[in-house]
Amino acid sequence: MNAVGIIVEYNPLHNGHIHHIKEAKRLTNADVVIAVISSNFTQRGEPAIIDKKSRTISALENGVDLVVELPFLYSVESPNMFAFGALSILNDLGVKNVVFGIDEYDTKTFMETCEKKQFSSPRLDEMIQEYISKGYAYSEAKSLGLQAINDFYLELPNDILGYAIIKTINEQKMNITPIAIPRTIGYKDDVPNDNFLSSIAIRNLLKNHMQTSNYSPMNFDDKNLHFLDDYFLLIKYNLLTFSSYNLRANHLVFDGIENLMKNSIVNAQSMDEFLSICTSKRYSKACISRALIHILCNTNAKWAAETLAHKPPYIRILGHNSNGRKYLSTIRKDCPTPILNRFKGQNNDLLHLELVASNVYYALENEPLRTKHQSQEINDFPIKFD
Repeated sequence: MNAVGIIVEYNPLHNGHIHHIKEAKRLTNADVVIAVISSNFTQRGEPAIIDKKSRTISALENGVDLVVELPFLYSVESPNMFAFGALSILNDLGVKNVVFGIDEYDTKTFMETCEKKQFSSPRLDEMIQEYISKGYAYSEAKSLGLQAINDFYLELPNDILGYAIIKTINEQKMNITPIAIPRTIGYKDDVPNDNFLSSIAIRNLLKNHMQTSNYSPMNFDDKNLHFLDDYFLLIKYNLLTFSSYNLRANHLVFDGIENLMKNSIVNAQSMDEFLSICTSKRYSKACISRALIHILCNTNAKWAAETLAHKPPYIRILGHNSNGRKYLSTIRKDCPTPILNRFKGQNNDLLHLELVASNVYYALENEPLRTKHQSQEINDFPIKFD
């Protein structure tokens, strides 16, 4: 069976994602679509607006055959590490093609530039360090370095992730072909293009209790929606009560960012105000947000660094249809990484962190709903969809 892979967050799943699924299958003539989906927290350091179970079901309802989890530790990370974790899983599952969307470039120009230019050359590394020394955050320094070397400016998230995908495949010598397709609508576009609207715009509509049915097949009426703002008081408590020393023990808290956050939280009245105070050329909004999520989940920095030096040690199945189950049965015995059908976190630190992240995600809900939702992590996966 020919399998195509896609790397997704579905925050939330919308009509553009359905187009992505269909195009991935069409372009590769695939028998099976495998989606690696992020945890309950996303790459940019925010809670997913809707829970992992709902996003998994929606993926299966709209053309995905097999849904696997990108562990929390790899989900709330830089684009490079996010891509490394997801591609390692897809590579172990025998995927030969990965299809992803890009924002600003035509696909031919994007692919040729990524393949031919030496983005990881020593000169680029020197340029990055030069910009960092001037006060720019790493992501901005990298974009400026790329622009200075060959006028290939990576600014928008899908372009950055697309480059990370190609770079990871080449560096890890994976037997995967990357395929880029244009997005149906811009990353931040808040004006609909037919029935297409960006995830950010849809989240804003939901935040303002507005209708989204024209743009997403998901039903949000009976769901608890999660926004980073909701966790503001919990974050404020942590920053006020933890010492700088204790904060530095958490993953992605380094280079004085802990002191900036402790000083800024005292008078901040909202999450938006806090992030605005903290964001600068040195620290991007995503950098601050990811650090906050790891503080909430108490992600040990030393352990995280050691874990992220390797590919995910397991592949956890979140859901499948009959086609996905058939594919699993054909590749399971040859898969070099253990495939987990059930939650087995008792002796696995990475899975235990997944449970912690899930508990934090649902921490603000009222009982008995909180306990019910927290139990989903152990009891409700994998989801069988037929």
